Amino acid sequence: KTDTRLTELVHAAQWRKAFAICLSETWREQSRSRKSSLIQVHGYIFLGAGQEPTSNRGSNGVGILLSPDAARVWHRVAEQKRPNIINDLGARVMAVTLNLDSDKLATRKAVDVFIVSSYAPTSAHSEAEWEAYYDALSAALARRPPNAITIIGVDTNASIGRDNLSDNHNE
Repeated sequence: KTDTRLTELVHAAQWRKAFAICLSETWREQSRSRKSSLIQVHGYIFLGAGQEPTSNRGSNGVGILLSPDAARVWHRVAEQKRPNIINDLGARVMAVTLNLDSDKLATRKAVDVFIVSSYAPTSAHSEAEWEAYYDALSAALARRPPNAITIIGVDTNASIGRDNLSDNHNE
């Protein structure tokens, strides 16, 4: 949620040599004028989608942290006059398109990589909220560039245990 935490995340990404990181529960509020945030820290770019400040809790929110190398190939997509971010689907789903260098790949052909970051509702949420989430996820995937390699980072809010079984589990 804070800039300090974002800086800590960047340091962890540097240490692990991460290319891109999908994030959920970012708790970052969005301004009314922008649907996403773009924050630069030490050459890394945080792209986020979240709730407006009027929302009650602000626990939603997804993001993608791009390393300097990933940021460079993310900008290349925009230079090609193609969409490089999908951030208009609410606070639970966003995506970016990266265009990897052809000179660094065995195929010698540039390749698009489509990265989706998503944050599923918990089992306590309504069916309508789940439907909205799946609709947003489907909408993001429908906007994937043709032939792009797709990577989905998702917080599924999975839970296990006896409390999650039906009442007739002992029958």
